[in-house]
Amino acid sequence: KISFLGGGEGRKTSASLSFTIWARQFLSSMPENIFFSHDGGVDDAVTLALLIKAHQAGKINLLGVTVTGADCVLEPAVLVTRKMLDLSAKSGTTEAMSLAKVEVSECGSTGVHPFPMPWRRAAYIMCHLPQLLRDGPARATLSSKKGSSAMADAIAALPEQGKVTILETGPLTCVAEMLRECGPAVRERIARIVWMGGAVDVEGNVNMKDKDPDGVFAPKTYHSAEWNVYWDAPAAREVLISGVPLVLCPLDVTNSVPITTDFLTRLAIASEGTLWGELVTQMYATTMRGIGFWHAGYYAWDVLTASYVLWEDMFETEQVALVVEVDGGAEGRTRRCERGEGTVATVLKKVEAAEWEARILAAFCGGGFDERKRKREEGK
Repeated sequence: KISFLGGGEGRKTSASLSFTIWARQFLSSMPENIFFSHDGGVDDAVTLALLIKAHQAGKINLLGVTVTGADCVLEPAVLVTRKMLDLSAKSGTTEAMSLAKVEVSECGSTGVHPFPMPWRRAAYIMCHLPQLLRDGPARATLSSKKGSSAMADAIAALPEQGKVTILETGPLTCVAEMLRECGPAVRERIARIVWMGGAVDVEGNVNMKDKDPDGVFAPKTYHSAEWNVYWDAPAAREVLISGVPLVLCPLDVTNSVPITTDFLTRLAIASEGTLWGELVTQMYATTMRGIGFWHAGYYAWDVLTASYVLWEDMFETEQVALVVEVDGGAEGRTRRCERGEGTVATVLKKVEAAEWEARILAAFCGGGFDERKRKREEGK
Protein backbone atom coordinates (compact mmCIF):
# COMPACT_ATOMS: atom_id res chain seq x y z
CA LYS A 1 0.00 0.00 0.00
CA ILE A 2 1.06 3.60 -0.57
CA SER A 3 -0.41 6.94 0.41
CA PHE A 4 0.28 10.42 -0.82
CA LEU A 5 1.13 13.43 1.36
CA GLY A 6 -1.39 16.20 1.43
CA GLY A 7 -5.11 16.27 0.89
CA GLY A 8 -6.10 14.82 4.25
CA GLU A 9 -6.63 11.35 5.56
CA GLY A 10 -9.58 10.70 3.25
CA ARG A 11 -7.48 11.20 0.14
CA LYS A 12 -4.63 9.10 1.53
CA THR A 13 -7.01 6.27 2.40
CA SER A 14 -8.62 6.43 -1.03
CA ALA A 15 -5.25 6.33 -2.81
CA SER A 16 -4.07 3.46 -0.64
CA LEU A 17 -7.23 1.45 -1.32
CA SER A 18 -7.10 2.13 -5.06
CA PHE A 19 -3.49 0.99 -5.27
CA THR A 20 -4.28 -2.15 -3.26
CA ILE A 21 -7.10 -3.05 -5.65
CA TRP A 22 -4.85 -2.38 -8.65
CA ALA A 23 -2.07 -4.51 -7.15
CA ARG A 24 -4.43 -7.41 -6.55
CA GLN A 25 -5.77 -7.22 -10.10
CA PHE A 26 -2.23 -7.05 -11.47
CA LEU A 27 -1.08 -10.07 -9.47
CA SER A 28 -4.20 -12.07 -10.41
CA SER A 29 -3.46 -11.43 -14.09
CA MET A 30 0.06 -12.85 -13.82
CA PRO A 31 0.50 -16.42 -15.12
CA GLU A 32 0.37 -18.93 -12.29
CA ASN A 33 3.58 -20.92 -11.78
CA ILE A 34 2.84 -24.64 -12.14
CA PHE A 35 5.01 -27.67 -11.49
CA PHE A 36 3.31 -30.73 -12.99
CA SER A 37 3.81 -34.17 -11.45
CA HIS A 38 2.02 -37.09 -13.08
CA ASP A 39 2.08 -40.86 -13.43
CA GLY A 40 2.03 -41.42 -17.16
CA GLY A 41 -1.50 -42.56 -17.98
CA VAL A 42 -3.59 -41.42 -20.94
CA ASP A 43 -5.41 -38.79 -18.89
CA ASP A 44 -2.08 -37.51 -17.56
CA ALA A 45 -0.87 -37.02 -21.14
CA VAL A 46 -4.07 -35.19 -22.11
CA THR A 47 -3.56 -33.00 -19.03
CA LEU A 48 -0.05 -32.16 -20.20
CA ALA A 49 -1.49 -31.11 -23.57
CA LEU A 50 -3.94 -28.81 -21.77
CA LEU A 51 -1.13 -27.27 -19.72
CA ILE A 52 0.94 -26.71 -22.85
CA LYS A 53 -1.98 -24.88 -24.45
CA ALA A 54 -2.52 -22.85 -21.27
CA HIS A 55 1.17 -21.93 -21.10
CA GLN A 56 1.15 -20.79 -24.71
CA ALA A 57 -1.97 -18.72 -24.02
CA GLY A 58 -0.17 -16.96 -21.15
CA LYS A 59 -2.50 -18.41 -18.52
CA ILE A 60 0.17 -20.40 -16.63
CA ASN A 61 3.95 -20.70 -16.48
CA LEU A 62 4.97 -24.37 -16.61
CA LEU A 63 8.17 -24.73 -14.56
CA GLY A 64 8.88 -28.43 -14.93
CA VAL A 65 7.43 -31.92 -15.20
CA THR A 66 8.19 -35.10 -13.29
CA VAL A 67 6.83 -38.59 -13.95
CA THR A 68 6.21 -41.32 -11.35
CA GLY A 69 6.09 -44.93 -12.49
CA ALA A 70 2.70 -45.66 -10.94
CA ASP A 71 -0.07 -45.99 -13.54
CA CYS A 72 2.54 -46.44 -16.27
CA VAL A 73 5.73 -48.10 -17.35
CA LEU A 74 8.16 -45.28 -16.62
CA GLU A 75 10.41 -45.25 -19.70
CA PRO A 76 7.71 -44.89 -22.39
CA ALA A 77 5.73 -42.47 -20.19
CA VAL A 78 8.77 -40.20 -19.88
CA LEU A 79 9.30 -40.45 -23.65
CA VAL A 80 5.69 -39.39 -24.33
CA THR A 81 6.12 -36.44 -21.95
CA ARG A 82 9.32 -35.26 -23.62
CA LYS A 83 7.94 -35.61 -27.15
CA MET A 84 4.81 -33.66 -26.24
CA LEU A 85 6.97 -30.83 -24.94
CA ASP A 86 8.92 -30.98 -28.20
CA LEU A 87 5.67 -30.76 -30.13
CA SER A 88 4.89 -27.44 -28.45
CA ALA A 89 7.35 -25.78 -30.82
CA LYS A 90 4.93 -26.50 -33.68
CA SER A 91 1.95 -24.84 -32.00
CA GLY A 92 3.73 -21.83 -30.49
CA THR A 93 4.08 -18.71 -32.60
CA THR A 94 7.36 -17.73 -30.94
CA GLU A 95 10.36 -19.54 -29.53
CA ALA A 96 9.30 -18.40 -26.04
CA MET A 97 6.09 -20.43 -26.45
CA SER A 98 8.04 -23.63 -27.01
CA LEU A 99 8.31 -25.83 -23.94
CA ALA A 100 11.09 -28.01 -25.32
CA LYS A 101 13.48 -26.48 -22.75
CA VAL A 102 11.31 -27.50 -19.80
CA GLU A 103 13.11 -30.26 -17.89
CA VAL A 104 11.51 -33.65 -17.41
CA SER A 105 12.54 -35.72 -14.40
CA GLU A 106 11.78 -39.22 -13.17
CA CYS A 107 10.45 -40.36 -9.80
CA GLY A 108 11.54 -43.96 -9.57
CA SER A 109 9.89 -44.63 -6.21
CA THR A 110 7.67 -47.66 -5.85
CA GLY A 111 4.34 -47.61 -4.09
CA VAL A 112 2.76 -50.04 -1.69
CA HIS A 113 0.28 -51.53 -4.19
CA PRO A 114 1.11 -51.56 -7.93
CA PHE A 115 -1.42 -50.52 -10.55
CA PRO A 116 -2.62 -53.36 -12.82
CA MET A 117 -0.10 -53.93 -15.61
CA PRO A 118 -2.66 -53.69 -18.48
CA TRP A 119 -3.35 -50.09 -17.42
CA ARG A 120 0.34 -49.28 -17.18
CA ARG A 121 1.05 -50.31 -20.79
CA ALA A 122 -0.92 -47.37 -22.23
CA ALA A 123 2.24 -45.26 -22.64
CA TYR A 124 3.60 -47.79 -25.16
CA ILE A 125 0.56 -47.12 -27.36
CA MET A 126 0.82 -43.33 -26.99
CA CYS A 127 4.48 -43.45 -28.08
CA HIS A 128 3.27 -44.74 -31.44
CA LEU A 129 0.63 -42.12 -32.20
CA PRO A 130 1.35 -40.45 -35.57
CA GLN A 131 2.00 -36.92 -34.29
CA LEU A 132 4.64 -38.16 -31.85
CA LEU A 133 6.30 -40.51 -34.33
CA ARG A 134 6.59 -37.87 -37.05
CA ASP A 135 8.44 -35.44 -34.79
CA GLY A 136 11.58 -37.59 -34.57
CA PRO A 137 13.68 -38.40 -31.48
CA ALA A 138 12.87 -36.71 -28.19
CA ARG A 139 14.75 -33.45 -27.63
CA ALA A 140 13.29 -32.09 -24.37
CA THR A 141 15.84 -32.31 -21.57
CA LEU A 142 15.77 -35.36 -19.33
CA SER A 143 17.07 -34.22 -15.95
CA SER A 144 19.69 -36.23 -14.11
CA LYS A 145 17.99 -35.25 -10.84
CA LYS A 146 15.35 -37.42 -9.24
CA GLY A 147 11.84 -36.03 -9.40
CA SER A 148 11.61 -34.69 -5.85
CA SER A 149 14.94 -32.83 -6.19
CA ALA A 150 14.00 -31.39 -9.58
CA MET A 151 10.72 -30.15 -8.12
CA ALA A 152 12.42 -28.52 -5.12
CA ASP A 153 15.09 -26.89 -7.30
CA ALA A 154 12.51 -25.46 -9.71
CA ILE A 155 10.63 -23.93 -6.77
CA ALA A 156 13.81 -22.57 -5.18
CA ALA A 157 14.79 -20.92 -8.47
CA LEU A 158 11.67 -18.75 -8.54
CA PRO A 159 12.19 -14.99 -8.19
CA GLU A 160 11.79 -13.56 -4.71
CA GLN A 161 8.17 -13.69 -3.52
CA GLY A 162 7.34 -16.14 -6.33
CA LYS A 163 4.82 -18.86 -5.48
CA VAL A 164 4.05 -22.16 -7.17
CA THR A 165 1.10 -24.52 -7.45
CA ILE A 166 2.06 -28.19 -7.55
CA LEU A 167 -0.36 -30.07 -9.76
CA GLU A 168 -0.25 -33.79 -8.98
CA THR A 169 -2.34 -36.23 -11.02
CA GLY A 170 -0.76 -39.42 -9.70
CA PRO A 171 0.02 -40.72 -6.21
CA LEU A 172 1.57 -38.20 -3.81
CA THR A 173 4.81 -40.16 -3.37
CA CYS A 174 7.08 -37.69 -5.16
CA VAL A 175 5.49 -34.67 -3.47
CA ALA A 176 5.86 -36.31 -0.05
CA GLU A 177 9.54 -37.00 -0.76
CA MET A 178 10.09 -33.39 -1.80
CA LEU A 179 8.41 -32.01 1.34
CA ARG A 180 10.45 -34.39 3.48
CA GLU A 181 13.74 -33.36 1.92
CA CYS A 182 13.34 -29.63 1.27
CA GLY A 183 13.89 -26.78 3.69
CA PRO A 184 11.39 -24.19 4.91
CA ALA A 185 12.44 -21.74 2.19
CA VAL A 186 11.01 -24.10 -0.45
CA ARG A 187 7.88 -24.97 1.54
CA GLU A 188 7.04 -21.30 1.91
CA ARG A 189 7.02 -20.92 -1.87
CA ILE A 190 4.28 -23.56 -2.32
CA ALA A 191 0.93 -21.79 -2.62
CA ARG A 192 -1.03 -25.05 -2.77
CA ILE A 193 -0.99 -28.64 -3.94
CA VAL A 194 -3.85 -29.55 -6.29
CA TRP A 195 -4.26 -33.32 -6.43
CA MET A 196 -6.41 -35.85 -8.21
CA GLY A 197 -7.11 -38.33 -5.45
CA GLY A 198 -9.54 -39.75 -2.97
CA ALA A 199 -13.19 -40.71 -2.72
CA VAL A 200 -14.85 -38.80 0.12
CA ASP A 201 -18.62 -39.39 -0.10
CA VAL A 202 -18.68 -41.94 -2.94
CA GLU A 203 -17.26 -45.42 -3.43
CA GLY A 204 -13.65 -45.79 -4.54
CA ASN A 205 -12.40 -47.52 -7.69
CA VAL A 206 -10.19 -50.22 -6.15
CA ASN A 207 -12.16 -53.40 -6.74
CA MET A 208 -12.35 -56.73 -4.93
CA LYS A 209 -9.75 -58.52 -7.08
CA ASP A 210 -7.27 -55.68 -6.52
CA LYS A 211 -7.68 -55.34 -2.79
CA ASP A 212 -9.50 -58.32 -1.34
CA PRO A 213 -8.95 -61.52 -3.36
CA ASP A 214 -9.66 -63.71 -0.32
CA GLY A 215 -12.92 -62.00 0.65
CA VAL A 216 -11.70 -60.85 4.04
CA PHE A 217 -13.22 -57.38 4.11
CA ALA A 218 -16.79 -56.14 3.80
CA PRO A 219 -17.67 -54.70 0.35
CA LYS A 220 -18.20 -51.17 1.70
CA THR A 221 -14.72 -51.25 3.20
CA TYR A 222 -12.73 -52.30 0.16
CA HIS A 223 -14.71 -50.09 -2.22
CA SER A 224 -13.78 -47.01 -0.21
CA ALA A 225 -10.26 -46.67 -1.70
CA GLU A 226 -9.27 -44.64 -4.77
CA TRP A 227 -6.22 -45.81 -6.72
CA ASN A 228 -3.97 -42.75 -6.37
CA VAL A 229 -4.35 -43.02 -2.59
CA TYR A 230 -4.17 -46.81 -2.46
CA TRP A 231 -0.86 -46.92 -4.40
CA ASP A 232 0.85 -45.13 -1.50
CA ALA A 233 -1.54 -44.24 1.33
CA PRO A 234 1.25 -43.25 3.78
CA ALA A 235 2.47 -40.61 1.30
CA ALA A 236 -1.08 -39.26 0.91
CA ARG A 237 -1.44 -38.96 4.68
CA GLU A 238 1.99 -37.32 4.97
CA VAL A 239 1.07 -34.60 2.47
CA LEU A 240 -2.38 -34.09 3.99
CA ILE A 241 -0.91 -33.33 7.43
CA SER A 242 2.13 -31.41 6.11
CA GLY A 243 0.57 -27.98 6.61
CA VAL A 244 0.79 -27.10 2.90
CA PRO A 245 -2.68 -26.16 1.55
CA LEU A 246 -4.16 -29.17 -0.24
CA VAL A 247 -6.98 -29.24 -2.82
CA LEU A 248 -8.48 -32.65 -3.64
CA CYS A 249 -10.23 -33.47 -6.89
CA PRO A 250 -11.81 -36.78 -5.80
CA LEU A 251 -14.06 -39.30 -7.53
CA ASP A 252 -17.01 -37.37 -6.05
CA VAL A 253 -16.59 -34.77 -8.82
CA THR A 254 -14.69 -36.70 -11.53
CA ASN A 255 -17.59 -39.16 -11.80
CA SER A 256 -19.50 -36.38 -13.58
CA VAL A 257 -17.05 -36.22 -16.53
CA PRO A 258 -16.97 -39.67 -18.20
CA ILE A 259 -15.16 -40.16 -21.49
CA THR A 260 -17.98 -41.31 -23.78
CA THR A 261 -18.46 -41.91 -27.48
CA ASP A 262 -20.65 -38.80 -27.64
CA PHE A 263 -17.96 -36.67 -26.01
CA LEU A 264 -15.24 -38.03 -28.30
CA THR A 265 -17.46 -37.45 -31.34
CA ARG A 266 -17.88 -33.79 -30.44
CA LEU A 267 -14.16 -33.50 -29.74
CA ALA A 268 -13.24 -35.20 -33.03
CA ILE A 269 -15.49 -32.93 -35.07
CA ALA A 270 -14.28 -29.76 -33.34
CA SER A 271 -10.60 -30.75 -33.49
CA GLU A 272 -10.32 -31.60 -37.18
CA GLY A 273 -7.11 -30.07 -38.51
CA THR A 274 -5.81 -28.99 -35.10
CA LEU A 275 -2.58 -30.40 -33.67
CA TRP A 276 -3.51 -30.82 -30.02
CA GLY A 277 -7.20 -31.52 -30.51
CA GLU A 278 -6.52 -34.43 -32.84
CA LEU A 279 -3.75 -35.76 -30.60
CA VAL A 280 -5.87 -35.85 -27.44
CA THR A 281 -8.81 -37.36 -29.34
CA GLN A 282 -6.54 -40.21 -30.44
CA MET A 283 -5.20 -40.60 -26.91
CA TYR A 284 -8.66 -40.86 -25.39
CA ALA A 285 -9.73 -43.25 -28.17
CA THR A 286 -7.24 -45.80 -26.82
CA THR A 287 -9.28 -46.01 -23.58
CA MET A 288 -12.52 -47.09 -25.25
CA ARG A 289 -12.19 -50.79 -24.67
CA GLY A 290 -13.21 -53.53 -22.33
CA ILE A 291 -16.50 -52.52 -20.70
CA GLY A 292 -18.92 -51.06 -23.20
CA PHE A 293 -19.15 -49.20 -26.48
CA TRP A 294 -20.63 -45.91 -25.30
CA HIS A 295 -18.63 -45.60 -22.10
CA ALA A 296 -15.67 -47.81 -21.20
CA GLY A 297 -15.35 -46.75 -17.56
CA TYR A 298 -12.76 -44.04 -18.20
CA TYR A 299 -13.12 -40.50 -16.83
CA ALA A 300 -11.35 -37.16 -17.25
CA TRP A 301 -9.89 -37.51 -13.76
CA ASP A 302 -6.68 -35.57 -14.34
CA VAL A 303 -7.92 -33.09 -16.90
CA LEU A 304 -10.67 -32.04 -14.51
CA THR A 305 -8.06 -31.55 -11.78
CA ALA A 306 -6.01 -29.27 -14.02
CA SER A 307 -9.22 -27.49 -15.02
CA TYR A 308 -9.63 -26.33 -11.43
CA VAL A 309 -6.26 -24.56 -11.68
CA LEU A 310 -7.37 -22.85 -14.89
CA TRP A 311 -11.07 -22.21 -14.18
CA GLU A 312 -11.95 -22.23 -10.49
CA ASP A 313 -15.26 -20.49 -11.20
CA MET A 314 -16.82 -23.72 -12.54
CA PHE A 315 -16.46 -25.63 -9.27
CA GLU A 316 -18.24 -25.92 -5.95
CA THR A 317 -15.86 -26.69 -3.09
CA GLU A 318 -16.11 -27.67 0.55
CA GLN A 319 -13.70 -27.43 3.45
CA VAL A 320 -13.58 -30.98 4.83
CA ALA A 321 -11.72 -32.52 7.76
CA LEU A 322 -10.12 -35.70 6.37
CA VAL A 323 -8.18 -38.72 7.53
CA VAL A 324 -6.29 -41.06 5.17
CA GLU A 325 -6.40 -44.68 6.38
CA VAL A 326 -3.08 -46.46 5.90
CA ASP A 327 -3.70 -50.04 6.98
CA GLY A 328 -6.32 -52.75 7.41
CA GLY A 329 -9.44 -53.16 5.32
CA ALA A 330 -9.88 -49.40 5.02
CA GLU A 331 -6.37 -48.85 3.59
CA GLY A 332 -6.46 -46.05 1.03
CA ARG A 333 -9.76 -44.62 2.25
CA THR A 334 -10.06 -40.82 2.39
CA ARG A 335 -12.44 -40.51 5.30
CA ARG A 336 -14.54 -37.51 6.26
CA CYS A 337 -14.41 -36.91 10.00
CA GLU A 338 -15.30 -34.39 12.66
CA ARG A 339 -13.22 -31.24 12.78
CA GLY A 340 -10.52 -31.62 15.37
CA GLU A 341 -9.90 -35.25 14.44
CA GLY A 342 -8.59 -34.86 10.91
CA THR A 343 -6.87 -32.25 8.72
CA VAL A 344 -8.93 -29.72 6.78
CA ALA A 345 -8.49 -29.71 3.00
CA THR A 346 -10.38 -28.12 0.11
CA VAL A 347 -12.47 -30.78 -1.65
CA LEU A 348 -14.01 -30.25 -5.09
CA LYS A 349 -17.64 -31.38 -4.90
CA LYS A 350 -19.40 -30.30 -8.12
CA VAL A 351 -18.54 -28.99 -11.56
CA GLU A 352 -20.65 -27.51 -14.35
CA ALA A 353 -20.06 -30.45 -16.71
CA ALA A 354 -21.49 -28.83 -19.85
CA GLU A 355 -19.48 -25.65 -19.31
CA TRP A 356 -16.38 -27.74 -18.59
CA GLU A 357 -16.75 -29.57 -21.90
CA ALA A 358 -17.24 -26.29 -23.77
CA ARG A 359 -14.04 -24.86 -22.30
CA ILE A 360 -12.05 -28.03 -23.01
CA LEU A 361 -13.16 -28.08 -26.63
CA ALA A 362 -12.32 -24.39 -26.98
CA ALA A 363 -8.87 -24.87 -25.41
CA PHE A 364 -7.89 -27.80 -27.62
CA CYS A 365 -9.64 -26.84 -30.84
CA GLY A 366 -8.67 -23.24 -31.48
CA GLY A 367 -11.01 -21.25 -29.24
CA GLY A 368 -8.36 -20.46 -26.64
CA PHE A 369 -8.96 -19.53 -23.01
CA ASP A 370 -10.97 -16.30 -23.35
CA GLU A 371 -14.32 -17.38 -21.87
CA ARG A 372 -16.01 -14.02 -22.32
CA LYS A 373 -15.16 -14.00 -26.03
CA ARG A 374 -16.40 -17.59 -26.47
CA LYS A 375 -19.70 -16.84 -24.76
CA ARG A 376 -20.19 -13.71 -26.87
CA GLU A 377 -19.65 -15.76 -30.02
CA GLU A 378 -22.12 -18.38 -28.78
CA GLY A 379 -24.65 -15.66 -28.00
CA LYS A 380 -24.75 -16.40 -24.28
